[in-house]
Amino acid sequence: MSVSDIVAPTSILALMQPPQPSSNPAGALILVGLAIAIAFLMFRLGRVTGRRPRPTTAIRDLPDPDASTDLDREILVRLERAGANLAKPHGIDFYLYFSAEASAREAARQIQKQGFKVRVQRSAQGTDWLCFATKTLIPRYDTLTAIRRNFEALAAIHGGEYDSWGTYPVR
Repeated sequence: MSVSDIVAPTSILALMQPPQPSSNPAGALILVGLAIAIAFLMFRLGRVTGRRPRPTTAIRDLPDPDASTDLDREILVRLERAGANLAKPHGIDFYLYFSAEASAREAARQIQKQGFKVRVQRSAQGTDWLCFATKTLIPRYDTLTAIRRNFEALAAIHGGEYDSWGTYPVR
């Protein structure tokens, strides 16, 4: 046995050290995206209880329901955890889907009257039409739930479905 066959104690100590966290902003965006996708899937799987939290602007002051019961709240909590400054305006994207192009365009006209920038295009999957609306605003819980209710009603009138909203964290 030679000296090169023996593992130096410093090598063992190096292997036992926990990995150091990185400050990769792209990694944070990926985590926020994954969290939003998981929250959305939980919502879509029918875990909605129907409870509505009281309107408020501070995320930490909201009631703490099961995360799957309130997608708007869950997205805001995830943004806050990712370091977003929720007092600053964010470019927020909203997604509505329709089976007919004419329905998507009519909904887009009505949404545009409310100050949103809107675009209609084929959805990435399937044969549906996407009505993509965007607006820069401060992401307040009460504002986003009001928009959700409005878009759910508008989508229902035109035979479509409101999907959700998303944004990148603004620091």
